[in-house]
Amino acid sequence: MAKVLIEFFSEKTNENLLSILNERYEKVCFLYSPEQCAPNQVKQNALISLVKKLFGFEPEFYEIKSLSIGAALASLHKLWRDGNHYSIDITGGDEAFIAAAGLFSSQRGTEHVSIHQYDVVSGKKRLCYPSAEENERFFPHYISAETLLALNGSVPLQKPASYNFSRGVLKTEILRLWEAVKTKPKEWNRFCALDRAPDENDHPLNQKEL
Repeated sequence: MAKVLIEFFSEKTNENLLSILNERYEKVCFLYSPEQCAPNQVKQNALISLVKKLFGFEPEFYEIKSLSIGAALASLHKLWRDGNHYSIDITGGDEAFIAAAGLFSSQRGTEHVSIHQYDVVSGKKRLCYPSAEENERFFPHYISAETLLALNGSVPLQKPASYNFSRGVLKTEILRLWEAVKTKPKEWNRFCALDRAPDENDHPLNQKEL
């Protein structure tokens, strides 16, 4: 019997990671709705890489045609295979997905379908149906900075940014700055007032009304 995780893809990275970092699965499925949040290519590739590293297989992504209970329930039934156990993570899930998960569990039977939710802050389960037992954490797994950036849809710089501090470039910047001081003195003074460190004269009781 394969243990299958069904996860509703969330734009919040930590909500997508809690189940896969805390339990062991033989299959991982992410459901998403373009109406709410669809994984971009960077995030999807990062999740694929992470799940493959942890479990040795790639997760699957399924689109829910519309953000409704009926569409979400239909998508869950399409994933059904006799003999598997389905663990549905509703952490960060949309209301329609949560309602569909409850219906799916009642229709297929709680011996085949369980529902759980994690507390994002503590990383522990705060809801587990039908069993209230806490699953044992088998991963104290750490994610690299590069992976975390990718899971958030960002790409780390391959090379540090370089700046040109040559004499000619600095001279050009100084001349541009001098031109700004001459042509827009009021704006320049206002900028300098914002940029300087506060002192005791900045206290409201010491300021005079203009």
